[in-house]
Amino acid sequence: DVSPGNGETIVYNTGTLYGEWHDGTAFEGNRYVDRFGVRGGQIVQMDVWNDSAERVLVRMDIET
Repeated sequence: DVSPGNGETIVYNTGTLYGEWHDGTAFEGNRYVDRFGVRGGQIVQMDVWNDSAERVLVRMDIET
């Protein structure tokens, strides 16, 4: 999604990640949201949210 603003455009990218943890264990379905602030054609800010921390807690059996 793109949200034009006064001098800055906000761009959101959403989806799911897949791959391997550092120990080689496979994962999939890890949701993410990336938020980019764009000014003058340049990315000036980036925020990232995803499920990685929660998944690590579950894997380590220390979820809250």
